[in-house]
Amino acid sequence: MGTEQRFWSAEGKSNRVIAARILPGSDVILGIIEVCRKYNIKAGGIASMIGSLKTAQYQAIQPDPNSKTGASFTDKMTAEGPVELLSGQGLICQREDGMFIHLHTVMVDKNQKVFGGHIERGFCTVLNTLEIIIVESENIVLHREHDEETGFVQTVPKKVGSRFF
Repeated sequence: MGTEQRFWSAEGKSNRVIAARILPGSDVILGIIEVCRKYNIKAGGIASMIGSLKTAQYQAIQPDPNSKTGASFTDKMTAEGPVELLSGQGLICQREDGMFIHLHTVMVDKNQKVFGGHIERGFCTVLNTLEIIIVESENIVLHREHDEETGFVQTVPKKVGSRFF
């Protein structure tokens, strides 16, 4: 093929599966963080997420010739509610300032327009329900760090107890 395949990796194992319902009026990300705190989850994945939102503020990828990779992210866009969250997956990560949920979603607005992107803390409120399945990882941590090659903060998997974490 001629191209080198490059990646970061760390081996761990699945520990627990937590099912939760985030209640109306809660912030999506803060609700997920509180579930993780209750069960002392430090790393893992959001395997499934469905529900509804009052409104959705999100960011999506866009071309950017000034970026190191040729792409960057839009400013926050808003979809007026109600918004159905059709699917969501994400990572439960750690940063220097604490837990970070890296969340991608597919949604549909009140006009049946399908869209998707990143949801961040403080920008989406649950309307009727948000139902999630969390899979906890054991012996690894997903750390958010600035990556020189891309110019963005990325997720770096690390073995717990490694010299890198």
